[in-house]
Amino acid sequence: MRLSRGFYAAYLISLVAALVLVTPRNLTFKPGPSLIVAVIAITVAVLFTICLAFWTIFRSLRLRQKSWNSYELVLDGDRLIKRMTDGDDLIVHRSEVSGFDETAGRGFFVKTQDVHRYIFVPSALNDYDELKRELASWRPFPRARARDPIWSSPFFIGSVCLLAWWMLWFSANKQHVLAAAFVLLVFLISTFVAVMRSPRASIGMKRMSWIYLVVAGLTLVRVAAVMRVTE
Repeated sequence: MRLSRGFYAAYLISLVAALVLVTPRNLTFKPGPSLIVAVIAITVAVLFTICLAFWTIFRSLRLRQKSWNSYELVLDGDRLIKRMTDGDDLIVHRSEVSGFDETAGRGFFVKTQDVHRYIFVPSALNDYDELKRELASWRPFPRARARDPIWSSPFFIGSVCLLAWWMLWFSANKQHVLAAAFVLLVFLISTFVAVMRSPRASIGMKRMSWIYLVVAGLTLVRVAAVMRVTE
């Protein structure tokens, strides 16, 4: 959830930055009716873009919150079943489990050989300790990590994305823009593919994943503009 908020904040910042940067810097204003019309049109366009971005953000977060509120795990014999209202059941059999990956205070992952087939068990889940004891009879639990690696934390990923956005939109150096675009495109496209392929992703998450492609398109537009100017 924190990563989603950070990503959508970066998306909103990029929209505002795009509106600022595409405005000609040598633009002169002359008092009169045409200036009033232009100011009104620009104001409406900016407000519409910001409102659309906020609507997209809050709708996505609301869908995810609703999905998480329906999260349910059922241990049925040699099967662990994850159920959510807006997605199909994910069933992992005991024979499929390749191990567990636990972070203290956060929860643990039930992993399989298929990287896209896993179940996350949050520590806030009811009967968490009892479920962990039952699953320990399938395979031994490794020692829990004190925290996640820094490169997988939402703060690190969000910081890198925001830095890349800033460099993409506010740098006139072609090399800097290309480097930032590469980082962003790798993140956006890989995340989009991962969401679409993941059996654990809810229907709502897959429907909202188009935003990754929209932002990737904005990134390519900015790269094209910089390359055209520097040629």
